[in-house]
Amino acid sequence: MLEHGSELPVLARMDRAILRLEGAVAALLLGALALLMLANVGLRAFGRPLLWGDELAVYLMVWTAFLGASIAIATRMQVAVDLLAERLGARGRDRLALLVDAVVLAALLILSWLVWRWFDPVGLLRTGSGAALAAETFNFIYQNPTLTLGLPKTLFWAVLPVFCLCAAFHALAALCDDIARLSAGRRT
Repeated sequence: MLEHGSELPVLARMDRAILRLEGAVAALLLGALALLMLANVGLRAFGRPLLWGDELAVYLMVWTAFLGASIAIATRMQVAVDLLAERLGARGRDRLALLVDAVVLAALLILSWLVWRWFDPVGLLRTGSGAALAAETFNFIYQNPTLTLGLPKTLFWAVLPVFCLCAAFHALAALCDDIARLSAGRRT
């Protein structure tokens, strides 16, 4: 691995920048979650619980989990069964890594398409409001508020397009790295 970021290809530098941003946001969310839980426990002891605290905690955990999954894809730390990879030689492992990264990218692109259809930004722009979109298409994504916070659920569901974009970018960067490694005939 090269020591200086400027010597890395542009795609790899962008991938690292996204990874750092995801890590920072995930750390902030975990910190907020810890403070929220601590405050809620303390206030419950005095008989004054934060009624909305549990709901917000769930949404913070969901955001953190999706960011963590994207980080795992970027760092290639996702759960894997490597029985086959252990039996292959260096070149075979590189080819298998290329195949796995291609499958991950394909799955993320399919998920991205499904998220696009669900959020339907074109339909939202065409109809002008979430209520009009719901009336026309029965897609109520922009109509549902959270139970205790009263905020639009789309604020919390927005993690899905963020995850799709970031994770797909990480998978693309990994795939390009695999191709470069195979074409150079080297191992990392």
